[in-house]
Amino acid sequence: MQGSLGLQRIGRSLHDPLKEKEFELLGINIWPGHQAPLCLRDTGMMLQVNSMHAVIRTNESVLDKIRVVKEINEARGREYTKEIHDLVVGQAVITRYNKRAYRIDDVAFDKSPDSTFTLVHQGEEFHVSYSDYLRNKHKVEVTEANQPMLVVFDTHREQIVYLVPEFCLFVGVTEQL
Repeated sequence: MQGSLGLQRIGRSLHDPLKEKEFELLGINIWPGHQAPLCLRDTGMMLQVNSMHAVIRTNESVLDKIRVVKEINEARGREYTKEIHDLVVGQAVITRYNKRAYRIDDVAFDKSPDSTFTLVHQGEEFHVSYSDYLRNKHKVEVTEANQPMLVVFDTHREQIVYLVPEFCLFVGVTEQL
């Protein structure tokens, strides 16, 4: 049902990206939504509907944050992969090209947008790079080939999905906001 309504699941709540409100000065967009848990009470079942809003940080991509962490640590002569891993793993992100929500499970520093994967189309297998796939499918261009890939385990399809950080936006409020 959520798919037919165009709702996106972020955590345990559903949000409507079509009713997005933009707050350009703050660098955020707000998606209205709801959470509807079914609770067992002494008197029977109770449906509780809560109004929720998702905050999408549009002023910087995941790649922008990765660059900052990398530059700071390289200037200090320190390894940066653990800090980048700690920054993004467990975070919710939205992809700019199709507004789908994901929770990041890992960072693949050994992969990049130029890495290839096997695409099955009409029974035929093709090897295609993530850059080419995004260019053809979503009409977006990767501008930086030297970026790690974000790893997501898609529980519905039971497969690993790789996301390009350049097209991912963090969800949620930070102390700076």
